[in-house]
Amino acid sequence: RTMLERHWPVIHVNKPIEDIVAILDGDGATAARPAYGQGVSTREVWERRRLHYECCSTHEFPIAKGDSGFSAITKDFVVFARKILGPRDLTVFDRYSAFLCLTAGTYIGQDVSALVKDHELAELRVDLLTSMTNDSVRAEVASIRRAAPDLKLLLTARTEGEG
Repeated sequence: RTMLERHWPVIHVNKPIEDIVAILDGDGATAARPAYGQGVSTREVWERRRLHYECCSTHEFPIAKGDSGFSAITKDFVVFARKILGPRDLTVFDRYSAFLCLTAGTYIGQDVSALVKDHELAELRVDLLTSMTNDSVRAEVASIRRAAPDLKLLLTARTEGEG
């Protein structure tokens, strides 16, 4: 949270929790996700984290309840982001994009370029790294950046209960 508070902008894409619950917990849910903990619902996790999102974000992009028009939402988001960021190049994918989760203990000295080829985004699971000190995480990110400079990185740290 402290790191996010030092960066600008932080945009909270706020989709109604009812829609999120319907997608993640509904009958059509197919994605295997880590458990939040025994008996903990998606809604409870949202309520616990809501204040963090509200405190850390500098802007909010609300999505109307029931709106599933991803293409229109994406176009609206780009307009919204351009108003905040000004005249910058914003890449918008008009096709399905590929995502990769990096879960090894270290990437220092490894060439991950073949691994991340054709992926637009990689999640670096910081909680699974051998060392989680600020300097170590910076070194991991630098190593990945050297091998794949155009790759967008999402750093996450999950609790044991979240998987």
